[in-house]
Amino acid sequence: MQKIAFLGLLSILVCLFLYSFTDAAAPFTAANGKIFYPDGSEYKIVGMNMDLHSRGLDYPARYITDIELLKSRYKVNFLRVYDHFSANPPVQYYDQIVNAATAVNTVTEFEFHGTPGQVYSGTELNQAADWYRLLSARYKDNPYVWFASINESGGGADGENQDAWFNSIKVIHDAVRAGGNVQPFLIDDCGWGVGTMSLSGDSCIIRNKSRILAFGGVLIPAPHAYPYINRAEVPARLQQYMDNGFPANVVEETGAFADGREYYIEGMRGAIEAAFGGQTSGVVLYAWRGDGTFYGPLSPEAEAAWSDFGPRFGTHGPGSTTPTPTPTPAGTPCHGYQNGSTIPSGFGMPWDLFNPTTLLLKVFCGSQKTAQMGPATYIYHQGYAWNGTQWIQQNFTCTGGVKVSNAWCPTSAQVTLPANTTFYAAYTCQYMNNQWKCGCRDTACTTNYWQLQKIN
Repeated sequence: MQKIAFLGLLSILVCLFLYSFTDAAAPFTAANGKIFYPDGSEYKIVGMNMDLHSRGLDYPARYITDIELLKSRYKVNFLRVYDHFSANPPVQYYDQIVNAATAVNTVTEFEFHGTPGQVYSGTELNQAADWYRLLSARYKDNPYVWFASINESGGGADGENQDAWFNSIKVIHDAVRAGGNVQPFLIDDCGWGVGTMSLSGDSCIIRNKSRILAFGGVLIPAPHAYPYINRAEVPARLQQYMDNGFPANVVEETGAFADGREYYIEGMRGAIEAAFGGQTSGVVLYAWRGDGTFYGPLSPEAEAAWSDFGPRFGTHGPGSTTPTPTPTPAGTPCHGYQNGSTIPSGFGMPWDLFNPTTLLLKVFCGSQKTAQMGPATYIYHQGYAWNGTQWIQQNFTCTGGVKVSNAWCPTSAQVTLPANTTFYAAYTCQYMNNQWKCGCRDTACTTNYWQLQKIN
C-alpha cells in the first residue's frame, strides 16, 4: 500500500494532558463532587505524596527522574509536594519539580508539613505564610500549581480551639491568594487530617463551613483516610463534605505499608471505592521517597490495589501518544469492514480482537454519514476522514461520558463525516488484565495503529 506525505497535517503525537497556557491563570473549577480542568473536562486525581521533608537540596533533581515512573506505573497526575523548608532553600529548589510536572500536565500541590496535630499561630504561622506567598507569586501564572493548608493542623475537633484552627487556615489561604494564585485551595481537616473519617466523625472543616466558604474561590476539603472506621463507611463520610456545601473533596493521604501498618489497607480501600462511587474526586498515596522507592514499602495488597486504581480511575488514559495514520486506503469501498475482513497493512482492526463479535468502528449512511466508535474503555477524541486524496482531521463528540484529560472519550463517541469520506480512522483502547490494548492489529497488540473502517 502506497504511503503519502500528509501536507499540512498537524502531528497527533500529543501528550495526554496537553494544555495551552494562553489562559495561564484560568482556574480549575469544582462542582457537584467533581473537579474540572479550565476547559471544562473532568480532572480525576491519581496522586502521590512526594516527601521533601528533611531531605537534602538534591532531592528535587532526583525526583524528576521518578515522575515518568510514577506516571507509567500508577498513572499519577497530581503531586502533593510537602516540605518544612528547614534548610531555607531558594525557590529554584522547587522549580525543578514544578517544571518537570507541568511539562506532562501534572498538578504540583505545595503544602507546609509541620508538626502533625499542631495548630500554628504567631511567628511560626507568619513564617509559613511567607513561604506560601512567595511560591504563590512565583507560580501564579501556572494553573498546574496548587496549594493546601498546613498538614494535619489540629488534633480532635471536640477539643480544638475552633477560632485558632480557623485562623491558621485563613492566614495560609489569604497568603496564597495575596501571591496571585487562583487555583483550588485544599484544606486539611483536624483530627490529624482525618476529619469526618474519625471515630466520632467530627470535622473542623464542617464546623467552620460558613466561615471557610466565605473565602470564595474553589475550596476543597482534603481529609486523610486511615483506619479509624470500617472501609464501608468511608464513602458516606466523604460525601458529608459535599452535603455541607463544598464542591468536591480529595483524599490527600492514604496507604498501607508492609512494616506493621498493613491494616491501613481498610482506609485506602474505602477511599478507592469512594473514588469510583463519586464520593471523592481523587486519592493521593502516601508517600514517595524518591529514587524509585516509597517512604515505607507498600504492602503487596496495596501495590496491587494502587496499580489497578490509577489506570482505571485516572485521567492519563491509555498511554502517552497516539500514532499518525500514514497508509493510504486503496480500492473502492462498498461496505464497512467486518470481523474477518482484510484490513490494509499499517492499520488496526475495526473490531474488538478480544471479543470479535463487537465492531468498534461503525458507520451509518443516510442523509449523512455518521461514524460511531465503541464500546471501548477510551476513544481518542480526534480521528481522520479520507476523501480520496487526503486525510482530514475530525473532532469526535463524546457520547458515553464527559471527556477525560481533554483527550479521551469514555465508552463511546461519534462524528458526522464529510459527504465525500470513503474511509475513516479512529483510535480505541481497552483496559484488560492490568494492561492497555490500543489500536490493535493482533491480539499481542505490541504495536499501536490507527484503526480503519470503510464507508458505503
